[in-house]
Amino acid sequence: MSSQQKVISPYNASADCLKLEMGRRLQVVAGQALKNKLESGEVKVTNGRVDLGSELKVKRSANLRANNGKL
Repeated sequence: MSSQQKVISPYNASADCLKLEMGRRLQVVAGQALKNKLESGEVKVTNGRVDLGSELKVKRSANLRANNGKL
């Protein structure tokens, strides 16, 4: 007797591979972008933390501040 094997859909397997590959590529690109910004001085590291500067901070709307972030 032969043992039963699980059949994996090739579409699911290829989608999972694509997700992993895209994640890897995005991580490489993000690392390179951060490296370039560190070299240019646009981003600085202070006390082991990355300081993005005030221009990259997100301003919260008045509605979110009044409701403590609850909608």
